[in-house]
Amino acid sequence: MGIITESLILFGVLFLPGIGPGPGGVIPFSVNRELSRIFVYNIPAFALIWYLLGLTGGRRLPRPGLKDLSAAAIALPGLLAIGYCVSLTGSFLADLVPAIQVDPPGDALQWVLTAVSSLTTGYLEESYFRFYLLTRLTQGGIPPRRALLISTALFALCHIYEGFPGVLNALLAGLFLAGLFLKKPSLHSLAWAHGAYNMTVYLVLALTMNR
Repeated sequence: MGIITESLILFGVLFLPGIGPGPGGVIPFSVNRELSRIFVYNIPAFALIWYLLGLTGGRRLPRPGLKDLSAAAIALPGLLAIGYCVSLTGSFLADLVPAIQVDPPGDALQWVLTAVSSLTTGYLEESYFRFYLLTRLTQGGIPPRRALLISTALFALCHIYEGFPGVLNALLAGLFLAGLFLKKPSLHSLAWAHGAYNMTVYLVLALTMNR
């Protein structure tokens, strides 16, 4: 129970759901917000997670390699396929469950910040929901499949501010990423695929709005 309590406390501190404009809200792009996300939230939270992993599980931050790149190339299409299917579902439910709207970057500097923000967010979320949470839960005697479900449920919960499409996308993507992690633990491949997916969403949004 101590491990579960620890994991939930850390989740509440780092990923407390409900922060945001809520379903149907609009988030305009902000350079200051992206800088704050990167340097005040993502990087310190990432460092905290790996500090705790070093204390509790003896894990050290792995070095990236070519195998991570090839694994990311496999993971990214899966995330894109999930996102596409969810977007189709969300289009039918748009009137009933309005989704959050995020303005894409507008110039080169904003796109660079978005790329860094997407990558650091990928590293943060993969470090907690896959490496930290699955490691700590299994250390506490929870079977891997049950740990996978807990990790996925919390991952979906922290996207509740995005409305139903965001929660559904996070639920399916969380199952997919956790399954990949349990098959072959690889922080960098999951984080790279996660970050690339986030960037793809912004690119598609920008292309759609410019039509």
